[in-house]
Amino acid sequence: MILVVDDEPIYQKLITNALKETGEDFDVADDGYAAIDKIQKNKYLLAIVDLVLPGPVNGNDIIKRIKKINPDTAVIVCTGYANQSILSKTEKAGADTHLLKPFNPEQLQQKVALLVPEFKKKLEAAAAARKLITIPAPSSAPVEATLITTVPQPLAVEAAVPEPADAKPQAEYLAPDMLANLPEEIVDDVMQLGIIYELQAQERQTINFTESITFVLTGQADCYYDELAIGSLKTGDAIGYESLMKNIDPMAYIELEAAEETRLCIISKIEFLKYFCSRQDDYISVLEKNVRKILPQNPLLNTDYYKK
Repeated sequence: MILVVDDEPIYQKLITNALKETGEDFDVADDGYAAIDKIQKNKYLLAIVDLVLPGPVNGNDIIKRIKKINPDTAVIVCTGYANQSILSKTEKAGADTHLLKPFNPEQLQQKVALLVPEFKKKLEAAAAARKLITIPAPSSAPVEATLITTVPQPLAVEAAVPEPADAKPQAEYLAPDMLANLPEEIVDDVMQLGIIYELQAQERQTINFTESITFVLTGQADCYYDELAIGSLKTGDAIGYESLMKNIDPMAYIELEAAEETRLCIISKIEFLKYFCSRQDDYISVLEKNVRKILPQNPLLNTDYYKK
């Protein structure tokens, strides 16, 4: 059996769908109390635990209880926080590995295949049947910021970011600068490819900037790279577009800290490019012009990541 502990229905669905080929039954818990109740009653091969949960029982508490009752249970902790001290605490609690949110199904499957050998062949067979190619390991070579206008073929994934039913923003928002001069229906379609995050002042959201493009729909956020403040993003700005890359680097992340109430839309680059490249019109050339126009203002280009 597999235990899924997450209070977000989007991730509950993503995880159970991604691992259905294992043939295992799933238990899903929305909070810490429900998770501990299930742990005491059942034995699990694998537990996937969100770090931040409603109520007084957090992910680390659950991991400790799992390892105390059944040390052989493989544990993956999911978190939107890439802070090393936080990840160290989860490791001390007993987590075998971690996944940074947002993550895609293939990243989860790779982690599971490494941790639970009996699942590996089932997942690989299912991936082969769907003709999916797994995400390659990150290269140690320096990454060059290059705009590409074709979908990266080595990354033919089904859905790198889950699409919730209510992904389209309900409030009014200005079209991001990156999508300037595009028809309103195109902008709306693009927004529906992503996940909307509502941040309160001083709340942070971790973002992998080589896997995702993040639009600031409303508000303002300060941008941190390697714990250093590198700039600020306001309504209409975006980050992640500066490198529509051929290779994915799962360790290339930043944190956005809301300076006020802020609304973000985070979109998978793969899905973003697939959308524009599948169209018969020439809107992708408009997109490229927009990117070249706003590129000099991008705070990431002043970091060591792009100076290498």
